[in-house]
Amino acid sequence: MLPSRLADLLRRIEDETTRHGMQAAVLAHVGSGVATIRCAEIAANGAASAWADELRAAARRVDGWVVFDRVPTELKHGIDPWGAETHGLALMRGIKGTLDPHGRLSPGRFIGGI
Repeated sequence: MLPSRLADLLRRIEDETTRHGMQAAVLAHVGSGVATIRCAEIAANGAASAWADELRAAARRVDGWVVFDRVPTELKHGIDPWGAETHGLALMRGIKGTLDPHGRLSPGRFIGGI
């Protein structure tokens, strides 16, 4: 996202994380508009999925994106690592279908379940 919007979003993220009973460590590169957030303990009672949805929505409101590079196995069914709003998804599906017509290469592990 734009670097000028990152600090505001990070404050909201910290508030939401605390509200959901989790603690987050944040490493922000304010010059580039990129932040990495790590949660040591993830609530498995649905709070983590709700937190992920709220985090994505907050980032989208300021034209940012959220990608989850690590999700505990027990939460993968409720948290899409890439998010649903991805431009060019039809094109990516077409390329995947052309290069992997039988769907053998890492099925369902990329954006949109590709």
